[in-house]
Amino acid sequence: MVCDFVLPLRQYEIWEPDKNLNKSLVVLDLNGDGRSNLTVSHKTLAGFVGLRSFNVTGFDHVTIRSQGVLKNVRTNFMVTISRVHQLYLDTNAFHPNDGTVDVLVEDCDVVRLGSEVVFKLQSFAFRRIGALHLSKNTFKNAGMGSPIKQMILEDLTADKLPSYAFYTSIDLLSITNCKFGTIERKAFPINDIGNATLTNVTVNLMESEAFQNSALINNLRMTRCNIHELQSDAIMSVVQNIIIEQSEKHTNPPEDVQKLNFSQNFTLGLAVRWRSTMK
Repeated sequence: MVCDFVLPLRQYEIWEPDKNLNKSLVVLDLNGDGRSNLTVSHKTLAGFVGLRSFNVTGFDHVTIRSQGVLKNVRTNFMVTISRVHQLYLDTNAFHPNDGTVDVLVEDCDVVRLGSEVVFKLQSFAFRRIGALHLSKNTFKNAGMGSPIKQMILEDLTADKLPSYAFYTSIDLLSITNCKFGTIERKAFPINDIGNATLTNVTVNLMESEAFQNSALINNLRMTRCNIHELQSDAIMSVVQNIIIEQSEKHTNPPEDVQKLNFSQNFTLGLAVRWRSTMK
């Protein structure tokens, strides 16, 4: 069963459990008019045992409170949120008791996430976000003992990636066309990253130990990246293979790149420019 709600103009909706809704519901779409507000309350989806997909689009403000998306499904569960002016995901917003969850947030103006927003996460993608605000421990233990398969950030701006924001292991980390003010110390602390790809990324400041020495990165590729200030020991992770192409940094002497902890291979692209502004 597919259920599609269209909310009236300028109505403020607090959506709570309704025992009369069909428990055989498989796909739930909530479509707003661009000026409606939506709040998903505590354990709203808990009773819908057959639900596999929850989609929200076209709202002014959306808030998903703690355990708003609490599921008991044993298979994968998909959440898609798009075309929202302001989105807030509370601590523990997505909590499948069984199975895993994939989350896609796209085409939103402002997105704010609390700490530990999701458990048993399989993938999380941010695409075309005007302003992304993460918290300390946003993705702490998000995989619940297993690595997150994919973490994707595309076409977005964030004032900072705060300390411990990505306190989890990730198979694939892809960051494309993004601008960050500061990547704070220990933004990527104790974790393993299989493949990390940064393409056309601008960073004003990467603090010391942004990638902590207790982390392992199998493959790191940086293409057309611009780091205005790279503090000493910013990338302390053990990196097995690294490729840097057509990229620039504007502080610290070029030889500082050798301070990275490479365990195997290091390749510089032909057009790489680790440019120093220091006299």
